[in-house]
Amino acid sequence: MRGDRSFAFAVYALADRLHKTVAEISAMTVEEFNGWQAYSIVAEEKRKEAR
Repeated sequence: MRGDRSFAFAVYALADRLHKTVAEISAMTVEEFNGWQAYSIVAEEKRKEAR
């Protein structure tokens, strides 16, 4: 159950960031979705390092 909520949060967060609908995010390939997730993690780490 917890993993499902984490995935749903990631989908909505990505939709918000890319200004897309949840349906558009759901239509992405797994590779594209994972790539965006990895990008988001690295970008957040860089923001934290810059502080």
